[in-house]
Amino acid sequence: MRHAALLLLAAPVIWAQPRTSAISGEVLDPASRPVEGAAVTAVSVERGTVHATLTGAGGSYRIAELAPGSYDIRVDKAGFSASIRPAVRLTLDIEVRLVHSLTLAETRNEVTIAAEPVSAASTPSSVTGLIGRERIQELPLIGRDYLQLSILQPGVHVARAYATNNNGGFGQALSISGSRPVQNTFRLDGVHLTNQTGSTPGSLLGVNLGVEAIQEFSLTSSAYSAAAGRGAGGMVHAATRSGTNDPHGSAYYFHRNSAFDARNFFDASKTAAFRRHQFGGALGGPVRANRTFFFANAEAINEFTAGASINTTISDAAREGRLTAGTVPVDPAIRRWLALLPRPNREVFGDTGLYYFANPVQSGETFVTSRLDHQWSSRDMSFLRYTFDRAQREDLTNFALARRSSKTLMHSAAAEHTHIFSPALYGTARFGWLRSEMDMGQTEAVDRSLDDPSLAFVTPGTGPGIVYVNQLSTFEGATGGTDKDLSQFDSYQTYNDYTWMRSRHLLRFGGSLELTNFAIDSTIHPLGEFTFDTLASLLTNRALRFRAMMPETNAARRFRQEVAAWYIQDSIRLSRRLQIDLGLRHEWATVPREANGRSANLDRLSDPAMRTAGPLFKNPSLLNFVPRAGLAWDLRGDGRSVFRAGFGAYPDLILSHFLLLAGVRNPPYFLDAELRNPAQGAFPGKAYESLLTEAIPDYRVERLDPEPGQSMVRQWNASWQQTLSTKWMSQAIYSGSRGRNLSTIVEDANLVQPVVQPDGRLFFPAGGTKLNPAFGFIRNRLFNGMSSYHSLQTLLRRQWRQGSLLQAAYTFGKSIDDDSSTFARTDSSNSIGIPVDGYPGFNRGLSNHDVRHHLAVHGLWALPTPRGGARLWLGDWRIGALIAAGSGLPFSATLGYDAARTGTSRPDYRGGQRPDVNPAFTGPVATGDPARWFRPEAFLRPEPGYLGNLGRNTIPGPAWFSADAMLSGDFALPRAEGWRLTLRLEVFNLSNHANFDLPGGRRSQVFTRTAIPEDAGRITSAVPARKWQGGLRLSF
Repeated sequence: MRHAALLLLAAPVIWAQPRTSAISGEVLDPASRPVEGAAVTAVSVERGTVHATLTGAGGSYRIAELAPGSYDIRVDKAGFSASIRPAVRLTLDIEVRLVHSLTLAETRNEVTIAAEPVSAASTPSSVTGLIGRERIQELPLIGRDYLQLSILQPGVHVARAYATNNNGGFGQALSISGSRPVQNTFRLDGVHLTNQTGSTPGSLLGVNLGVEAIQEFSLTSSAYSAAAGRGAGGMVHAATRSGTNDPHGSAYYFHRNSAFDARNFFDASKTAAFRRHQFGGALGGPVRANRTFFFANAEAINEFTAGASINTTISDAAREGRLTAGTVPVDPAIRRWLALLPRPNREVFGDTGLYYFANPVQSGETFVTSRLDHQWSSRDMSFLRYTFDRAQREDLTNFALARRSSKTLMHSAAAEHTHIFSPALYGTARFGWLRSEMDMGQTEAVDRSLDDPSLAFVTPGTGPGIVYVNQLSTFEGATGGTDKDLSQFDSYQTYNDYTWMRSRHLLRFGGSLELTNFAIDSTIHPLGEFTFDTLASLLTNRALRFRAMMPETNAARRFRQEVAAWYIQDSIRLSRRLQIDLGLRHEWATVPREANGRSANLDRLSDPAMRTAGPLFKNPSLLNFVPRAGLAWDLRGDGRSVFRAGFGAYPDLILSHFLLLAGVRNPPYFLDAELRNPAQGAFPGKAYESLLTEAIPDYRVERLDPEPGQSMVRQWNASWQQTLSTKWMSQAIYSGSRGRNLSTIVEDANLVQPVVQPDGRLFFPAGGTKLNPAFGFIRNRLFNGMSSYHSLQTLLRRQWRQGSLLQAAYTFGKSIDDDSSTFARTDSSNSIGIPVDGYPGFNRGLSNHDVRHHLAVHGLWALPTPRGGARLWLGDWRIGALIAAGSGLPFSATLGYDAARTGTSRPDYRGGQRPDVNPAFTGPVATGDPARWFRPEAFLRPEPGYLGNLGRNTIPGPAWFSADAMLSGDFALPRAEGWRLTLRLEVFNLSNHANFDLPGGRRSQVFTRTAIPEDAGRITSAVPARKWQGGLRLSF
């Protein structure tokens, strides 16, 4: 193993962001002159491993690649007393700097110093925060997901509108200093955890388990060094625990039950049923003292919930054709289909009403991680980690008509070797592997009457497919009717890092190589899909559109891609108080290649045929030479008053998350055909017959710009950190960024061509012809968008020696962009398409993840405990709290019809058309009432042929507030030395505040073609109400 690791070290591929820490410092004589040739040793308190070096000509030293933990630091030099710094704490990516002032040997043989060291991020110009093991272990965590603590850092908030699914990822979507969630990068032990979605990692249950296995994690929100890449936003980096010389372990059980919970705002008369059992254990210790150590953790979740689901269905009167606008005849086939749709059991508005049902969701997850560390010698050390996670979930589709099952599976591994060539030169080689598997969207009818072949849209078909009606919730079809994805993503990663210290320079150079293999089999509306723009058109069987996959469709793809980088960075210590960083990174990706040649693209929107040869697009990344720079100025030299500033450019590469649609769903391999305005009575089966006999069906196209510009985000920051005393620390940060050539999406670019009016408005003439008659719907992914972010971020922390702490982080920021989507309009509930092609700034407005104000306050306090024998029985008690509050996310009022006569295939909220502002309206548009969050009277229908003048994301959504708390008691077990029992009680959303979601989607439509929707602006969901969790933990 040692020889293999050394071979990796000598390979031409080189490093990424470190997963370790470092100690550096100066050794001075009594006259404050540098001492050369002093021996410096760092001995791990937990593992007993020894690391040594010598001071250089300037009296400086640096010991790097140290695992997080506590170290005893000793300095020896003939003629001087030894200087000892006991138990210096090292944390992930944070470098500790010490100053040793030696005394003459005649004075004392040893001098032990307990002064606080100065700590700084490994890149002084970056904005980095650390979440240590104590906070991970102690703070209340719903689901025990350590990444939930990311919001403790200023500049970070949850992008609550973003969807969690197989396209957008299942982890908690984070916006870090204004970034899109897909622009962040996540690492575990230096290895990327980001799969094909490009977003926050997480299991199907939306959590990252392993609290017992995480030592700590750092979050860099701005201007990280040239050593890191593969992201244009923030970086989250976690390190796993290792074994120590002292055996240690734990067994734990956590339980939640709805019997103790409060009722959700949208629950029926009683709280929705919920039960969760979460249990596991961890064990670590030595295999060989001071040499080899192991650690392992296993955890499982079994969960059942029956949360409220609210759908909009058709009223009893409307089923008989008695609409509020007048009576219409009901087609016999439609009548038979309506029998499958449940009747309202809540409020009835007129033509529609609400249908409530308790959606029984059965979930489970199994998580295992293990790690082995070995110290070969004082110059060589290695570690190996493997992680496994499997999750499954079953729930019901809309209207409780079918059971839906999904599964995810994740494997992750890391192997690393570090070799010290000399006190001034050392290197690290690392190999990583990630496999992510998903099996999504398998459905089976609850009642077999749903599988009615006489209502089938396609042949063969088990029953009806998907039905969209502007005023109703989506009907998701019979068995097998929903979209299905089966995918496997593999990432093979190699890294090397070399660090060379000479005089005032600390030179880092390295690079990385990642090979990805992404296989997917993706089908859409396999039983067909009808769209009706009004209830009247539904009842009379006059469809707006029918779509179905043609029989010769091939949906299986396998893409291969490489991501490579090299970098060099020099940290120059100009003086004891001033350091500057200068770096350059070259990072590029190859164009994805489909293994069987089944990729196609549309070079120009007007082209009559797809291009099936050559690369999918022209590579924009080959010249990605990007600078990184920064400085750190310690005004007084004691680490108490520090000014930092940094700048960097960060490419946003075109990776697999851009291929989820554009790499799969294109003709001539994927044939998704569309029939517009089929003849009356085409429902259920005649429309498909017409598609099969059409000479040239309207095929759907997922276009990816064939000549994209390189997406790039420039980040900058300036911060002031003031340590007021040994207990208080404050920080103020200005953080900003600007993006160019970012991805934008025109939901349907195959439109009638507009005429530019003298006043600059676009006019779409009636009866105009579409740009490309050879195709139907063309979703156009371009790289012509911009983003802008500015913020003031503040942090105040108070610490006590007993381990108690209090911290508040506040951010005032504003994020603007042309678009916030990467996959499709379904990225988030407030996402809308750009309604016209060629005008990238048309949708410029607040970002989908814009939160103007965000506050996160947390604390841990040790309660007073009695001394003596009473303490054995009463234990040690701690309380913890986490309070988060934020402004509401913005969203748009949209139209449910093609008011501008663009000819779009998305004549609803997805297309992005918006109303006009009503100049006569005064007062707030948002009402604060979830029954109708916005006032329809604030808007007007646009003049026919024109796009509305209302901007994007102009309506503020519901604000957010949550207070979580924890009480734990720790008891030493009698006659069992070192064994402790911890009792834990946690409460989430203690105040039971109703945190509403956005109206989103269809309920954001203020006008349909004929009316104001009866449920326009209605909110039908909220995050959970107050929840209680109890736990037991036995540790030794």
